[in-house]
Amino acid sequence: ATLIIPAGSWEYKATLNDSWDENYGAGGVQSGPNIALNLAQETAVKFYYDHKTHWITDNINSLIVTAPG
Repeated sequence: ATLIIPAGSWEYKATLNDSWDENYGAGGVQSGPNIALNLAQETAVKFYYDHKTHWITDNINSLIVTAPG
């Protein structure tokens, strides 16, 4: 999902099934620490989540690359 986030210091993690009972933070750790997101200006941020590994990131903190083919 891509969201427009205002400037500021933010934190996030992924929750599943509309509940905090199962959530994943930094490093894909269950109930792990929040992931920091610091923005100097309003920015379109794309979030990524892999259900198999619980890896979660965004296009600000991580370089997202795709290889053709």
